[in-house]
Amino acid sequence: MNLFSTLFSRNKPSVEATEAPIAPLIKFHLTQAHFLFKLDDFQAAIHHCNEVLALDPTRAEAYQLRGLSRYELQDFIGAGEDLRFSLNLS
Repeated sequence: MNLFSTLFSRNKPSVEATEAPIAPLIKFHLTQAHFLFKLDDFQAAIHHCNEVLALDPTRAEAYQLRGLSRYELQDFIGAGEDLRFSLNLS
């Protein structure tokens, strides 16, 4: 389905057509979050995890990494919430 038919079609676009552009963004932000976590830049890692969760709130990996980053920043309550939530999703 091309852009013109997506914009002007009377039919709703399929789920795959609307989600496809989001996947590379999610992958980018997860990769950045992992990289920054390894560099001990936990605030930036949390930022990228938040970006992933804004795009897809069911990503357990983002909650797990955000929880670990919060733990490293000694936000133990936030870390516990994120890690518990990631376990419930997986």
